[in-house]
Amino acid sequence: MLFCIKVSVFRLTKKLNDSRQVLLKVSKLRKGMGVYMKRVVVMGHGGYAEGVKQNLEMIVGVSESMYFVDLTKEDDLAAFKTKVEDVLKGFNDEDEVLFVCDLLGASPFRVAAEFCVSKSGKYYTVAGLNTMALIELSMIEDSELSIEELANRAVETTKTAVAKFPE
Repeated sequence: MLFCIKVSVFRLTKKLNDSRQVLLKVSKLRKGMGVYMKRVVVMGHGGYAEGVKQNLEMIVGVSESMYFVDLTKEDDLAAFKTKVEDVLKGFNDEDEVLFVCDLLGASPFRVAAEFCVSKSGKYYTVAGLNTMALIELSMIEDSELSIEELANRAVETTKTAVAKFPE
């Protein structure tokens, strides 16, 4: 009986290792074949991005496709842009990116807009989203929508999730 258990454990361990090897190969192929991913970069003033991250962690967890960059009072615009560039360097050239900014027209939005101009059709920026829209974006891996469609949906979700009580 002990021999059978050892053989079963050995086979299971081998299957797990084989599965890990397949996942590693798929990951390497993905990088080499131009298969793209959708990414969300949350950006804002002070601790906005970190606050969004903590909020999502508490409610639904944070997606591996989400990144968070804060503009601190110590940052000038060039330093902030470098922070964002450092995040983008980890992406494939074919990846689609949605920048989520706290305020329309403010410094993080302007930095994001510059990147959108350089990657037209692959990069989009939205501003002023609420938690409901951010929760939807945290489930981006399961979405078949394009990054532009996700941006449109996030804006629509923000509009429809605002309410006053009592009515």
